[in-house]
Amino acid sequence: MAVNRYSTNQGSSKSRSSAAQRAANPNEILMMSQGSSNIGGYLPNTTGSDGFVNLGPGFRTNTTVDEAQADFVRMRPEERALWSQKTVNVKGYKNPTGGQEMSTWNEATRGLAAYQKATGDSSMDIWTYMDLIAAGRSGGPGGGGGGGAPAPPSKVVTEQIDITNPTEARNMVESAIGGYLGRNPTDYEYKQFLKTIQTTDRENPNISTQKVVATGAGGGTQKNKVTQEGGVDKGQVAKEYAKGRDDYAETSVETSAAQGFLKLISGGL
Repeated sequence: MAVNRYSTNQGSSKSRSSAAQRAANPNEILMMSQGSSNIGGYLPNTTGSDGFVNLGPGFRTNTTVDEAQADFVRMRPEERALWSQKTVNVKGYKNPTGGQEMSTWNEATRGLAAYQKATGDSSMDIWTYMDLIAAGRSGGPGGGGGGGAPAPPSKVVTEQIDITNPTEARNMVESAIGGYLGRNPTDYEYKQFLKTIQTTDRENPNISTQKVVATGAGGGTQKNKVTQEGGVDKGQVAKEYAKGRDDYAETSVETSAAQGFLKLISGGL
């Protein structure tokens, strides 16, 4: 059983506003991007009535920055070892001292608080935050080792699967079979089509690719190029299913014969 690292009650998280509910302040976002800290944007007003930070699992939620910084001395041995490695990755120290690790912790808690307050997203923990900053130092997102929150990726690929629901499937197969065969689908045909269309949906996801093609001076304007592909024409799937029924060929022959007869009696042949 894990031992609680906190010996006193620091206040209920229910009385504090959630970071996800706070609106981003444009001025603070700008200050973040020009932050003086070399591992994260520093905001002088990150502490205060709404200046809370979530460090992640195992730590207190919605704690003040001052309280979060005090958590450095409360870390367990395995956490201190992990933090030492994070400090090496971000700062480049060969063998960081305890003071250097604490200084890095204080900078990171301020930077993470600024990030969470500006974006309204409190899901990023301090470990992930340090990993992103380290990636920036090595030329990844947020490269250059500069201040501010981690830069957004230059390419975002979103894959979305649109699964046809049973009601949509019934409407489609009734329309297709009714149009091509002049009857309603059987229960077996409906269930078979539902399985067919949903399998097709999963095999043909909608893929949206967003690329950053240009950024204005100072990062104030960003132009994105969005490409969408994939997906499936569900109506066409229903038509092909109807044409695959055994009685479709018979209906086609009967229709052709009837059309020939009409042309014959009207003098069209």
